[in-house]
Amino acid sequence: MDSLTEMGGIDKSSYIVLEYISLMTESIVAKFGGTSMAQPEAVARVVEAHPEHKAIIVSAPGTDPSTGLKMTDSLLTYGLWDEQHSAQALELRDEIVDRFDTLYSMLDNQVRSEMRTVCASMLESGNTNPHFYTALGERISARYFASLIGAHSLRPAIYFNKNGELNPGKTKAQIRTQISKTQGGRVVIPGFYGYNPDHEVRLLGRGGSDRTGALYAGALGLDYENWTDVSGIYSADPRIVDSAHIIPELTRDEVREGAHGGSGVLQGNAILDLSGSGVTTIVKNTNDPEAPGTRITHSLDKARERAVVAVSGREDLVKIAIHDLGMAEKQGYVAELLTKLALHGLSFEHMPAAQDSFGITLHAESDNLGVQEFVNFASNHRLSQQASITNEECGAVYVVGEGLRDQMQLQRVTARVLSMAAGLDISVLPVVGTRSPSLALLTNREQVVPLVRAIHKYEVES
Repeated sequence: MDSLTEMGGIDKSSYIVLEYISLMTESIVAKFGGTSMAQPEAVARVVEAHPEHKAIIVSAPGTDPSTGLKMTDSLLTYGLWDEQHSAQALELRDEIVDRFDTLYSMLDNQVRSEMRTVCASMLESGNTNPHFYTALGERISARYFASLIGAHSLRPAIYFNKNGELNPGKTKAQIRTQISKTQGGRVVIPGFYGYNPDHEVRLLGRGGSDRTGALYAGALGLDYENWTDVSGIYSADPRIVDSAHIIPELTRDEVREGAHGGSGVLQGNAILDLSGSGVTTIVKNTNDPEAPGTRITHSLDKARERAVVAVSGREDLVKIAIHDLGMAEKQGYVAELLTKLALHGLSFEHMPAAQDSFGITLHAESDNLGVQEFVNFASNHRLSQQASITNEECGAVYVVGEGLRDQMQLQRVTARVLSMAAGLDISVLPVVGTRSPSLALLTNREQVVPLVRAIHKYEVES
């Protein structure tokens, strides 16, 4: 069992807890992603050079270069086989133990032997909860890394309600109490998961370790360093734009709009977890720790000279378009459609609308059955026989910058971008939010990359 030293429960007054946390003002919450944790010696060097790293959040180690397998995928497969107590499960268990043992071969032999035993015992759970196995990579990673740097490994104080929803208020209280009991010592905490009232594992979803770090930083009011394999957030995906550069400073809204557009260095939900706090986040590179990285703040100290700071794109959207005469006059028409969408657990990215037209875009990985049932529902509730309902693949490009909150700047940028797209024979549909630091352009999937390149060249570089 992890040595949270099971620090749950709130048995100190809020005053004492907050008084202790106020003494940690020089401390920092540091999160290390999967690529970093696949090279634990490098992470250990970073931590050793930063004594202010008090709460260290770790992911499972990234993809095994020798097999191409992801640790989480291996653990999910193991969980299915472990329930059947098959020989395959034992073989895969040994492979997982061997991988961690190899990653931490720098430990002395006695500690390695002890950790192999601990790792194997953690895998021999017989647990039937698939979330348990999905989170085991982070859990084992925290135990090994804590052993490497001589720190305590804690259970995450992330609290989920019985219905599986994250409870931010209870989580904040639990984190504060947990850290107050560490008496200023360095601790290692697995990311990505938490527990419900029945002590069952529940997951934070995509970017879960980013979110764990954000929840701890927000609860403690400490700055947050997110260590990864890049030196900050780029103005565009450097794999498709050669001239993309690191942006020194971004606002949380800009980062959220960029993550929304597929540039997932820091997941957008982590930004939500920081809302209401004054925490500054810095994205840093484990392999180049001296690089300044990208600072992420609530707002900029001063306005930039140019409106656009970044461009991102994604090719994994589906667009459902409904044209039905009379929808504008039919009270509750759109509300009924959105309610049906929610019943299928589907969330939308954009919702362009006109007098008798209504469109939504969804992630392509959305539940296909749910999407089809929604389309069938809309078809069965059409107002006219001439109504058309289409469902097609699409992409989107996001033009991001705080300057776009200014309506005149937004109009100028939109006009230039539309003119540029027309010159390239690229069809786009602009979707403009109110007071948003971004402009979304819906387009065909194959046109996303050329449009990103063109906008970056003329709006970011020029």
